[in-house]
Amino acid sequence: MSQLNFFFTLDEVQSILNHLLETDEIDIFNGGFFESEFPKPIKNINEISKVENLTFWLKNDIMRPKCYSAVIGAYKDKWLFDYYKDPVILFHDCKRTKTLISPGRIFYKAGWVENVELRKKHKNWTAKVSKVFDRNLKKINNFWRISQTVENWVLNGGCLELGQNGKRIEKKDLYVE
Repeated sequence: MSQLNFFFTLDEVQSILNHLLETDEIDIFNGGFFESEFPKPIKNINEISKVENLTFWLKNDIMRPKCYSAVIGAYKDKWLFDYYKDPVILFHDCKRTKTLISPGRIFYKAGWVENVELRKKHKNWTAKVSKVFDRNLKKINNFWRISQTVENWVLNGGCLELGQNGKRIEKKDLYVE
């Protein structure tokens, strides 16, 4: 399992997502639960009105994007990918208000894909995508990462929230370890 927690502006997130789409290595699906077994990927980030939760699928010649039935709970009539065995990365965007940003994250299980060749490709790809997100970010508290733009926003009065209702990071806290 790997996870990267980050603070980005919406423009930065959209730029990263467009870059990932331009590589033509992935399909991006809007959400984590879908109406059908074979959801349709988005072709352009501007197709979706709100970037919140996305699923990245590594394009490959071994498996096609196929979901499994969510058989219980509130999503029992929905479909989802198996993040253990499918070549996917789950993306959750930051939550933003005028004065507060809560973290976003990417999350994946590396090494669980059953096909050996695809597993190796998935591990390499997840490392590559992690680097795309992590590039030029500054670490805070050895766990969270912040872009220069968000850092400047905090220095000008914004506030970060480390998880829902979590610790707040203001200008005075930014450089304290």
